[in-house]
Amino acid sequence: DLKVSLVGAEQPPVFLIELQNPALREIFAVLCDDLAQHLKHETNPVVIARELRNRLQQWSLLFEKAAAPGLSPEEQRGLFGELVILKMLLENTADPLTVLNGWQGVAGGIQDFFYTDRAIEVKTTSGNQHQTVTISSAAQLDESGLTFLWLAHLTLEIASGGNEGKSLNDTADDVLALLESNAEATIRFRAKLAEVCYFEAQRPLYEHP
Repeated sequence: DLKVSLVGAEQPPVFLIELQNPALREIFAVLCDDLAQHLKHETNPVVIARELRNRLQQWSLLFEKAAAPGLSPEEQRGLFGELVILKMLLENTADPLTVLNGWQGVAGGIQDFFYTDRAIEVKTTSGNQHQTVTISSAAQLDESGLTFLWLAHLTLEIASGGNEGKSLNDTADDVLALLESNAEATIRFRAKLAEVCYFEAQRPLYEHP
């Protein structure tokens, strides 16, 4: 879906990245922003080529996932819970980029949020077993090298009747609203949403519940 070519012999080198499938233009736009943020201060040609290759390899997997039918109900609940905690952290910081960079769940980190000597593991449950959490590996609660390790447990229920609830889209929009004055943080957040396969074009799938 991508074509990458070297343009001219300038130093630092200039790469042309072309999208071959117009249907993926949304994720391609986020990819371009992500590459620009990662490479904007780099001038070493070898490092640029290496970083470009590594980022494109990572994003190639996301292009494949973009054709999938959306997040499963379990994945939606997990992302919802992490976004709730992310919003709480962003509301209490003057450094949103540090908060976003510490959000590890989308990258498959051991804990969902990690900051030097402290970490947060988020568990989101619903239904009949809403008070029971499952620890998938002992590493999730391994506090080695940590001063603090918190377990955040969110329980969800489907809003019905006249009760107003929050959709996954609402929660993502709440985080975006907190970042709207910081372009770099907004780009970073959109990139992380893409990494977890939450795409703008699939928003209708997440309006309900």
